[in-house]
Amino acid sequence: MQIVDLPALGIRGNSHMAMMDRNADQVAELVQSWMDSKALMRAGL
Repeated sequence: MQIVDLPALGIRGNSHMAMMDRNADQVAELVQSWMDSKALMRAGL
């Protein structure tokens, strides 16, 4: 398990509904980068 402190990364103002927040793209980019680093993204999806 990995815990990410968003405010420590400069991503502020998030609620428990991250997909509804104004900075959802920033959070999605962070998640996608993590998934890429773990080779969890499959080609063609």
